[in-house]
Amino acid sequence: MRLPTIVRWTARWLFRLGLLGALVALGWWLHEWLNPVIQMERPRPVETMEWAGPGSTELVRGLIPYAELLRALPSDWPGWELQEPPYGTLFQHQTYAYTMARQVWVHPPAQVEIRVLDVRSAPFLVESLAQAVEFREEATDHYRRGVRTPDYYGFEAFYYREGRGEIQVIVGRRLWVSLDGYGLPSADALWEGFRRVNLRYLQALVRKMG
Repeated sequence: MRLPTIVRWTARWLFRLGLLGALVALGWWLHEWLNPVIQMERPRPVETMEWAGPGSTELVRGLIPYAELLRALPSDWPGWELQEPPYGTLFQHQTYAYTMARQVWVHPPAQVEIRVLDVRSAPFLVESLAQAVEFREEATDHYRRGVRTPDYYGFEAFYYREGRGEIQVIVGRRLWVSLDGYGLPSADALWEGFRRVNLRYLQALVRKMG
């Protein structure tokens, strides 16, 4: 295996592990965000990673293929360009699996990353975003608030000084639509990108998969 191939393989593997960790961290972060508790830090034992065999194939068979999720991503965005071709993946680790479609749009200096994931095997994430709907915070330099419509629910946030924002919502109680933006003058670009995601198609996929 040539060195460039090894580097690409390693980078792809690290990205997948990082995204898996992000899914778990988001659920915990939302819980802590909505239920703040002040407590003393407890010493934690040293943790090591133990590799196990593949999880149940039933998790994978029940997921919406990433090729289908890719069809829901925006095909065009006037004034913006794709940073790279859209990317799809299936990842499984023990009792958790997901499929994901991803793309990154740029309009220098702005950048917006759009992801659609089937998180059928992560009900904690679905419930965390359901709780975030009731949250609202307005400040001089940012806002964070829940959003709910007949088609989706979750939360949005924007940090004015940093030009950074995000939209995190659940569609059909299993599809996580995530937008993260940087270098933005306002949250308008995030919502413009969000409106270009084909939610009707995603809802049809959920009904089809049952």
